[in-house]
Amino acid sequence: MLSVCLCSVPDFYGGEMFKWVKWVMPARKYLVTEVQPGNYGKIFEYAIKSLIPELGLKLAGAVCDFTEPATGQNKLFFPVV
Repeated sequence: MLSVCLCSVPDFYGGEMFKWVKWVMPARKYLVTEVQPGNYGKIFEYAIKSLIPELGLKLAGAVCDFTEPATGQNKLFFPVV
């Protein structure tokens, strides 16, 4: 199973400052948390420093920020092993 994540990246070759690029995330285990603009940093730090270790897991790659197009809900996908 593959997940799709759209991420903004700087365009250093001219044109718009940011553009959307489709990333296909590999099938693996993800810890998924919902976040709001006011608690993004707190949730991120809690997941990295407390939640993942408490569950006996380890972070296995870059965390992806995902916004659900239909609802606007922000989620963080933490790849774990």
